[in-house]
Amino acid sequence: MKNLRLKYWFKYELPKYSGIIFFTSLSILSLLGIILLDKFDPDFSRHDILVEAHGLIFDLFVFGILITIFDFLRNRRDNRSRYNEEIEDLIGWKSEEAKVKILAKVKRLYNLGQRRFFLSNAYLKRANLSDYDLTDSVIVLTNIKKGSFVRSNLKNARLTASKLQKVYFTSAHLENTDLSNSNCKGAHFTDTNLLNTNFKKADLRKANFSVCHYENVNFENSLLEGTVVDDLNWFENLEKHRTKGIEKLKEDYFVNPDSKKEIDGFSYYLIEYKKPAHNK
Repeated sequence: MKNLRLKYWFKYELPKYSGIIFFTSLSILSLLGIILLDKFDPDFSRHDILVEAHGLIFDLFVFGILITIFDFLRNRRDNRSRYNEEIEDLIGWKSEEAKVKILAKVKRLYNLGQRRFFLSNAYLKRANLSDYDLTDSVIVLTNIKKGSFVRSNLKNARLTASKLQKVYFTSAHLENTDLSNSNCKGAHFTDTNLLNTNFKKADLRKANFSVCHYENVNFENSLLEGTVVDDLNWFENLEKHRTKGIEKLKEDYFVNPDSKKEIDGFSYYLIEYKKPAHNK
C-alpha cells in the first residue's frame, strides 16, 4: 500500500513542484561546486566562503524569483487553455449539469484574468452573470432566460438572436452591445446605460426601460407593446438622443397616459400599439 502511494506521488504530485525541485537542485549543486573549488584553492580562507555565500544567495534569490514568475505564468496560461477547452466541450448541451459546469469554468477563468468569453449556443437558463466584466464577449444564440447581468459590463458584447426573456440588465453597461433579433420579452433594463446599443428586430414587449440613459440606440423594427417606461414623452426623448428607427415606432406605438402607475414615488407608463384608423 505504501509503495502504491509513493508511485502515485511521484507520478502525479511531483511534477507540480518542478520549479521548486529545479531551484533546490541548482542551490545544492552550486554550493557543492563552491566547496570543492575552495578545498583545492591554496589561498582559501573562511572569508572567501562568506563572500561567495553572499553572491550565491543573491544569485539564487534572483533566479528563484524569475523561475517562480515563469512557473506561475505558465500554469496560468495552461489552466486558461484547459478551462476554455472544457467549456467548448459543454457548448450545445441542454442540461442543468452543463450549465453549472460552464459557469464554474467561467468563474475560474474570470479569476485568472480572462474577460472575453465565447458562450454561443450555450444553455445558461437562470444563469447569474452579475458583476462581471464581459467586454467583447460573444454570447450568440444562447438561452439565458430569467438570468442576470446586474451591474455587468457588456461593452461590445454580442448577444444576437439569444433568448433573454425576463433577464435582469439592471445597472448594466450596454455600450455597443448587440441584442438584435433577440427575445428580450419582460427583460429589465432599469437604470441601464444604453450607448449605441442595438435592439434592431428585438422583441422588447413588456420589458422595463425605467431610469435609462440613451444615446444612439437602434430600435429599428423592434416590438414594444406593453413595454414599461418612466416618461410620458419617451419617444420625443429618444429623438433628442439620435435614436434609430424612432419615426416608424412613433407611427406604430404611443405611451398611454391612462396606464400611469405610481410606485415608490415614481411614475410608470405602458407603451401600446396604435389601432388602425378603421378600427377607431
